[in-house]
Amino acid sequence: MNNFKPAWVKTSFEYPPIPIRQFDWAAIDDRSYGGDPSDPIGRGATEQEAIDDLLDQVCMARGADIDHNNGCIACAAEVGIACRATESNQP
Repeated sequence: MNNFKPAWVKTSFEYPPIPIRQFDWAAIDDRSYGGDPSDPIGRGATEQEAIDDLLDQVCMARGADIDHNNGCIACAAEVGIACRATESNQP
């Protein structure tokens, strides 16, 4: 998958004091994140994995059907993104 980072996504390298590295990166929706435990936070071993996790959470919360292998019905209008599957298939 191509790197895809909407302008409203903010990422940070957190390197938590745990022995596994799959949660080193975090991504938040800078437009709406308020620190509430219910606010989505993307997590991943890489920055892009954290972004992908956040985008999936945001779209699923809006009822989108996410199937990146067969194209997804993304919540593009609400979230301000295009489907990542479509984006990665562009020339």
